[in-house]
Formats: sequence, C-alpha cells, structure tokens
Amino acid sequence: MMRIEELSSQFLDYSFIANNRNPYATCASILYRNYNAENISSNQRRDILEYETKDWLLRSYKIKELITRLNIPLLTYENFCHEPESILKILNLPDGVAETINPHAAVKVKDYKTQPITNQNERQISNLTDAEIAHIGNILAAHSGLLEFFGYQLISK
Repeated sequence: MMRIEELSSQFLDYSFIANNRNPYATCASILYRNYNAENISSNQRRDILEYETKDWLLRSYKIKELITRLNIPLLTYENFCHEPESILKILNLPDGVAETINPHAAVKVKDYKTQPITNQNERQISNLTDAEIAHIGNILAAHSGLLEFFGYQLISK
C-alpha cells in the first residue's frame, strides 16, 4: 500500500485491487491466529482487540485514500467470497489468462483444510464475546463514514 505508485511506475501493464474485510472478523481472526486467545485474560484480549481495531482503521483509511485518489477498484473479502469470479472481471489480465483460472477451485488457506472459497466472518465473529463486540463497536462508532464506504456496519447485541 505504501509503495503502490513506485511499484506501478516499474511496469507498463498492471492492475491493482483494493481489498478489505469486516473489522470484527479481522480482529477476531488476528486474535486467534497471532495470540493464545483461549489462554489469556479478558483484559489482555480486550487490549489486543483495541489495538487491532485501531490498526484496521489506519489501514482502511489508507485503502480508502488509494481507492479514491488512484481509482483502484475495491473487492471486499465478503464480495470475493460470494462471487470469486468477480476478481477476473476487475484484474487487467493478458489475453487468455482469465480462461485458465478456476475461481471455484478448492484452495488451501493458512492451516485450514483445502476447501472452496467461503466467507469465514460469522465463524470468526462468533469467537468474540458480546463485551468484545461492543468494545470494538465503541472504537468504530466514530468512523461510521469509513464503515459505510466499505459496506460495513456496527454490530449491536
């Protein structure tokens, strides 16, 4: 993200896609992927989620700025999972390349079993407590315009 203009100056033909994911699912995924979430205190979890929510905001403002300034198409995680072939419509691929790609193929992601592309947001968010969801929401509340830009909304429990 930080070197997009420098990178694009190195190639004659290129295309970029901006990507983002629901902030609650993003934070939950990071909590469980990078921390021993089940064996830390609720205060530690809250601090981690606060940090990750603020980090999501920083990245998302940068992504929004790049989309707006450089006219980069947005394909959210959720839209990609719903319609994987949409990526082929957005990318500026050389002739004949799109036809060689099967957007519905089973894929290996992280340490999960090989499977079709599926939206894991609900599963990730279900790992958060109601208090954690509310805490993330309290941080996000002042950024409703950013959430709307990406098609996200606050979760109320």
